Order: sequence, then C-alpha cells, then structure tokens
Amino acid sequence: MGTTKWCKLRTIWIAWLLLATMCPLPVFSQSLVPRAYVITPVSSNAITLTESFYDGGFNFDGTVPITGATGTYNVPSLGYYHSFSLFGRSANFTGVLPYGIGTFQGSVLGAHRQAYRSGLLDVGFRFSVNLRGGPAMRTSQFLEWKQKLLLGASITIIAPTGQYNPARFFRRSFEL
Repeated sequence: MGTTKWCKLRTIWIAWLLLATMCPLPVFSQSLVPRAYVITPVSSNAITLTESFYDGGFNFDGTVPITGATGTYNVPSLGYYHSFSLFGRSANFTGVLPYGIGTFQGSVLGAHRQAYRSGLLDVGFRFSVNLRGGPAMRTSQFLEWKQKLLLGASITIIAPTGQYNPARFFRRSFEL
C-alpha cells in the first residue's frame, strides 16, 4: 500500500475513534445464557425457580466515598420458558422475575453504616431464535433430529420494574 492510502486509513480510523468516544452511546454488556438456543419441541413450556447467593466485598475504586463495603444477598428468581415456531425456525421466549434479599455494610465518609434491603428486582425478558440449524419441530420430529451446528440471535430487555427509593434514585444512589 502506498503512503497516501495509509494516511487515509489512519485518518478514517482516528475519525471513527473520536466519533465513538465523543458520542454518548448506550452501554452494552455481555450476558452468557447457557442453552438460550436449545432446541425444544414447539409449544414446550417450563417454569423454573433459581437461587443465587452472593457474599463478599465491593470495590468502588474511589468513585464514591465508601470503604470496606461488603454484602450478603440472595436472589431467588421465578422464570417462564415457552418455545414456538418463527418462520419455520425454533424460537423461544423467557421471562424472569427476581426478588432480592440482602444485608450491606461499609464506611461512608468514616461513619460505619449498615442496610437491609428486600424487594422485587428488575424483570427480564429474552427472545431467542435459531437462524441456522434447529428447525421448529413437533415432538415426533424432535425425537429423530440430530443436532449439528446452531447459530442464533437473541434480544434481552431488562425493564426497571424493581423497587426504587425515588429520593435516592439519581442522587446518592450508592449511599448505604
């Protein structure tokens, strides 16, 4: 490649970098959902109950004036799964309703604080569809099917339906 092509590519790369860092964009995270693209017979339903337990410290890295923060909390969740056919492809819908129970403690500006919180957390919905492999099947077809390669896509929505203290929603939201 010639020098002018390298200069153009570098200029385009710098422009994209500046655009990406200067524009306020939503933040995305990765959520690993095992078996999100599992093939099940059409019209399968499942109700799931899960329990998550957390115990440990929080690292705020000086972003808020909280030191020595620890917490112990449980999050039981009730979920519903339903599979269906979407344009001949296997698809599913999952809804999850979590409930949180926890005790948190730490020092805020040198004063030791402790808090107990309990309530509904944000409800989550996920829609998944298999784009390659995994056609939508009835139970009789499903029993004879052999899984090979699967390629799927999904969208997850976490709706802010949990319990929030409106007085502290934006201001002092990290205060115990």
